[in-house]
Amino acid sequence: MIKKNQRRTPDFKVKVAIDAIKDKMTVSQIASKYDIHPKQVTDWRDQFLTEAESIFIPKTSLRRTKTDLEKEALLMKIGQLTIDNDYLKKKLNIRKPESE
Repeated sequence: MIKKNQRRTPDFKVKVAIDAIKDKMTVSQIASKYDIHPKQVTDWRDQFLTEAESIFIPKTSLRRTKTDLEKEALLMKIGQLTIDNDYLKKKLNIRKPESE
């Protein structure tokens, strides 16, 4: 029997991760209970534990961080385009227009 990849809801993943954190059942028992692979249980548990601190970060600071990352990416892109532009000008012997 071939199983089709299923998309799991975040609620489902949290439920599985919390069960794994409680340690009342083994990973194999949890996996069979929810009909998923044991590796998925440990992955979701580990992800839950590593990213749990982000729950308590104010959303406004997350927005600033996201825009800061976007700004940094754009500045890097501008820098790369400037380097490419200067290289092409040099190779094509294009001179900058002189001031009048």
